[in-house]
Amino acid sequence: MAEWTKDDVIELLVGIIAGGRGGGGLPPGPDLATQMITGSGGRPPRRNRGSRRTSRVQIPKRKRKVSAYQREFGRQLKKLKRAHPRTPVTKLMKRAHAATRRARK
Repeated sequence: MAEWTKDDVIELLVGIIAGGRGGGGLPPGPDLATQMITGSGGRPPRRNRGSRRTSRVQIPKRKRKVSAYQREFGRQLKKLKRAHPRTPVTKLMKRAHAATRRARK
C-alpha cells in the first residue's frame, strides 16, 4: 500500500465530513472543514508565553513544638493500643486522655 501524505488524509477527512459516509459531496478545496483541520482558519494560534510564576526560594516550614501533654498522651495511647489491639481507637483515646491527666498530676 502506498504511503499516505498529510494532504491525502486531510482530503479524505474533508470528504467524509462534508459528504457523510459515501465520501462524495463537495469537491476538495479550501472550505471550513479543511481550515479547521489544518488550523489555517479561525482564530490565530495560541502563543506559548511560558510560566508566569517566578522561581522563589522555598523557606522550610518551622516545626510546631509538641506540648508535654501531647507527648504523654501519645505514650499512653501507644501503651493502650499494644494492650488492646482490637478496641476502636476512639475508645482508647478516651482512656489515654484519662491516663494522661492522672500521669501529669
